[in-house]
Amino acid sequence: MRQYLPDIWELSAKFQPLAERLWGGPLVPLNEQAAVNINIVPPGGQQGFHKDRNEVTLLIYLTSNLGGELEYESDSPAGTQKIRTRAGTFVGLIKANEISHRVCPVQEMVVPFESERVALVISFGLPDINYADPSRDKFLYSTDPVENQKVF
Repeated sequence: MRQYLPDIWELSAKFQPLAERLWGGPLVPLNEQAAVNINIVPPGGQQGFHKDRNEVTLLIYLTSNLGGELEYESDSPAGTQKIRTRAGTFVGLIKANEISHRVCPVQEMVVPFESERVALVISFGLPDINYADPSRDKFLYSTDPVENQKVF
């Protein structure tokens, strides 16, 4: 990511102080390609329930979509909560490695460009821990095409 999109990497570094305030202690960006990525989910695509490997994940939504909500397990009577994805929405998942969450199915829109759900994902973890696990994150560690980003 650093070599291909240096401006996005620099932007993500500006979020580290915020992530540390939310966490309550020192954090570092993950030292791998999963540290900063642009997550694109096409119409009909989704991600099943999963937990991140790291402590803090920040999401910045770049598009507004039908469907594609971030659904997460909560202590509410309903059991889950949904956050609608709108361009400019910022979500911080604190203890992301303990929160089960998913991307709900993205629906087709009239304007094709806006049909894909696009989010900037910035991941932070504790210093001196290697979070890389290519066996878990095949769509982040592989150059093979991934269909509809199913749960790994």
